[in-house]
Amino acid sequence: MKKQLLPLIQFDKLITFDDEKIIISPEEHDSFEALEQAEHSKKVISLDIIESLTYYEEGGYFHIDYKKNGKTKREPIALVNPALRGQYLDAIAEAANLNKTEIKESKNSILIVNGLIIFAVSFAIWIFWGIAKDAETGKEAYLGVTKKGFKKILASIAEALGSNGVLIVGGVIIAYLLFRVYKKLSNPSKGIKYC
Repeated sequence: MKKQLLPLIQFDKLITFDDEKIIISPEEHDSFEALEQAEHSKKVISLDIIESLTYYEEGGYFHIDYKKNGKTKREPIALVNPALRGQYLDAIAEAANLNKTEIKESKNSILIVNGLIIFAVSFAIWIFWGIAKDAETGKEAYLGVTKKGFKKILASIAEALGSNGVLIVGGVIIAYLLFRVYKKLSNPSKGIKYC
């Protein structure tokens, strides 16, 4: 897989590596040599400064952690074909002399991320409930200077559901999110870390 150009999903177009470095390019090229000689800006990460390569089974990306100027930096990479991710990282790890270990997703990160999502959804439900309550009492909900576009659609949905409907739909959504948190905590995502 050395010197093979792999397309990326992100703003960067290509990733490749050889015995000394990983190159991430924002432009497309036909060959490794053309990419190396290109004068446009490209990110070059030396293999000897890589601290770890990490990916989880869930999700289509991997991370390259490396030291630059005394600071640890993280570069997220998403291949167009995620099926190649394991083979590609094995090849990079072999070139960089990194050892493979299995890891599990941190329960703290699961709780923090999903807790913030549940908080945001609860806040949105509270706002919808207020709009529906105002509609039931005959007041018009204040959604800025004028109700137009997306805000008007949201207000009409809340008014159509009514305050009890908003609470029922919101309760179902919160129950689903709590179920997802429970499933993730009982079976955290497994991953591979090369370090």
